[in-house]
Amino acid sequence: MNLTFHAVLAKYMPPEERAEAIKRVSRHGLKSKEMDALLGALDYRALTDLGSDHSAPRLALLEWAAKTLASLPKSNPRDRIRQLALQMPTQIPVADESEAVG
Repeated sequence: MNLTFHAVLAKYMPPEERAEAIKRVSRHGLKSKEMDALLGALDYRALTDLGSDHSAPRLALLEWAAKTLASLPKSNPRDRIRQLALQMPTQIPVADESEAVG
């Protein structure tokens, strides 16, 4: 993971969430531009405004989105984000909580 990728994460999320975000998304092989487009599309800054109580569901959403985006056919980022939006689930299981997001 390069410095540009870290800079993208720093633009959208608080420092205390970055290490876990890196752990969850790095295995999916997204490029910095793809991650920037993804975090922007999710309006991740607004999600972080919900506070640390919502960190687990927020990170679960990010992990699902990164995994799904990485599985989509390569095309321009805008089209891939549209395809991702079409697959957005109404609930996302949260690994470290008993509730699902949604």
